[in-house]
Order: sequence, then C-alpha cells, then structure tokens
Amino acid sequence: MRKIKSILALLTLTAFVFIGCKNDKKEHGHEHDANGKHVTTEVKKDESANVQENETTITVKAGSALEYKFKINKGEELSYKWSSTAPLVFDFHGDPEEKDKYPEGYFKSYSKGTSNGEEGKETMAFKGSHGWYWKNTSDNDVKVTLATKGNYIIIGKIQ
Repeated sequence: MRKIKSILALLTLTAFVFIGCKNDKKEHGHEHDANGKHVTTEVKKDESANVQENETTITVKAGSALEYKFKINKGEELSYKWSSTAPLVFDFHGDPEEKDKYPEGYFKSYSKGTSNGEEGKETMAFKGSHGWYWKNTSDNDVKVTLATKGNYIIIGKIQ
C-alpha cells in the first residue's frame, strides 16, 4: 500500500511538472541545481504578448447615438485616440461585470463632454465593458476614427 501511495505521489508530481502550475501572472519552472536537487523558479509572463493595437472607423448617424465597447479586466491600461469629422457629445465610461457588487445602474465615467476628439490612457477600475457613448446632435452623419492599444476583447458597436 505504501508503495502504491509513493507511486501515486510521484505520478502527481510528474503531471504537475509537465502541465506546469500557473498563478495569476506567474509561471513556475522546474529545474535541478548543480547538486541535482529539484528547484522551482518563478518566471514572469510576458504581458506584451496580450497587448493589441486596433483602429476602426464608426459612423454615428445624424440625430442618433451609439456605444463602442471593449471587455477589459481590472487594472489593465487602455491607450486611446479618437477623432471625429464634427463635434459629438461623448462619455468614455465602464460598466462593471459583477453588477451585484455595485449599486443598481452603476457605471464609472473616465471622461465626458462635447468634442471632436480625445487622446489618453486609462487604467480600468473594475472588470467589465469599457468604451464610448457618442451622440450626434447634428443633421449630418459623423465619422469617428478610434485607435486603441491594450489587453482587451472587442465587443464592438452597440446601438
């Protein structure tokens, strides 16, 4: 019985070594020192591998509004630059994914106003959907060019 337990423990350890163990943004490597003793090393994951850059053009129809959103984790940084062919009412904001942890209808505005463009970086306050609300109060369609860089998933246009 003791031999079976030892074999099972060895198999578990072997599987652990081959599969690897992950903890948030850390990976553990397994090596042997000069004396043959097993050593565990901590390796930082290359976060730049998850960073992407995108540019899109969005048309906000005359007299209407829309949102353009991304799914972003808490603590991630989003760099952005947008410009439009005419001024728009805008609200760059985020809606938390875990709605039960916030008051009903909660959202966080990072910046808002009326403009034909804005540029900056923002660190997300919580995991959720983050992006822009644009409202076109004119009688003409307005084109928005949005360039972003960060670790996110594009949700896209919401009307």
